Amino acid sequence: MKISHLIVSLNRGGQERVVVDLAAQQVKNGLDVCIICLNEEGALAMEAREKDITIYNCNKKSAIDVKAIIKLRKILKSNNISILHTHNAVANYYGVAAKLGSHIKCQINTRHGNGATQGRMVERLFKLSMFFTELCVCVSESAKKAFLNAKVLSEFNSTVIYNGIHVNNEPPDKIEQQIAFKKLGFNKNVNVIGSVGRLSPAKDFPLLVESFAKIDNSLNTILVILGEGPERKNIEQAISNNRLENKVFLLGDRSDARELMSGFDIYAVSSATEGFSIAILEACAAALPIVATDVGGNPEIVKAGINGLLVQHGNSSALAKQLEHFLLNPELALNMGLSGFEWVAQTCSVAIMETAYMNVYRRHL
Repeated sequence: MKISHLIVSLNRGGQERVVVDLAAQQVKNGLDVCIICLNEEGALAMEAREKDITIYNCNKKSAIDVKAIIKLRKILKSNNISILHTHNAVANYYGVAAKLGSHIKCQINTRHGNGATQGRMVERLFKLSMFFTELCVCVSESAKKAFLNAKVLSEFNSTVIYNGIHVNNEPPDKIEQQIAFKKLGFNKNVNVIGSVGRLSPAKDFPLLVESFAKIDNSLNTILVILGEGPERKNIEQAISNNRLENKVFLLGDRSDARELMSGFDIYAVSSATEGFSIAILEACAAALPIVATDVGGNPEIVKAGINGLLVQHGNSSALAKQLEHFLLNPELALNMGLSGFEWVAQTCSVAIMETAYMNVYRRHL
């Protein structure tokens, strides 16, 4: 069984992390696996190579690049690929166009994200490509519902497999937490609310800043945001408007973000839209209590009253109130964090995800 994952690029992001971890787990289990990038390799390509995954690049330059399709076909044929696993819409219709005359026996697609469509032409091509694709995997029940409502998918050709992450046998201990906090560069006499994500409109970090501004000053709390993106200036403006320059810190894109999470006390999510968030799963793995907006796949991860609390998006007062609730009730926060760790270990490990995908491959060979 030779497997190829086809993705636009391996730039740092949620779906790219899933693809590298899934491929690495498959290699670990003795399978022959490669990753093919349509546009460019990206930041995670080096990590993938270090895990014995072969990387190819088609150098796609335009929306419909015939040269890229021809190159992709050559890669598929020369490697005798039998299972083509495409990721998101563009990769799927490129895969369909390229597999003609190859040894592909099974093509599976994963639509990452929250079920949002990508434009009329892209979705038309994707729907056409699904006639030549065995199955589309959605990463959350809410995403599948959105695709069904948009008539992009049907019950017949779709299913759900949750994203998986690496989960340690035990939650972070005090020493790990202290090391992470030291790396963050703050004194441990403060409470840390943290969040991780691309600084994009979808994450709505200005809302999180506004919410933080409403938290009681006596609770001695700072807000740390890890990530980079086009919304940095708007977030900095929100910080300035609320005079929070000494309490809110934008630490940029960090390759050690998951390790640094262990230094947080509470994890906050202010997103306007969300798929099945890798960052929230990693917050669970760090045994953090979570306050999140009730959008997309968030309620499938954050079980209200069990491992976190949910609020309606756009309500900064409600978000502030729930964050304060955890700050004022540290034992409750600790217990919810541990519940989140148990849930993610039992439901969303990389090994569980890989087993689910292998079962899909075998059913459709």
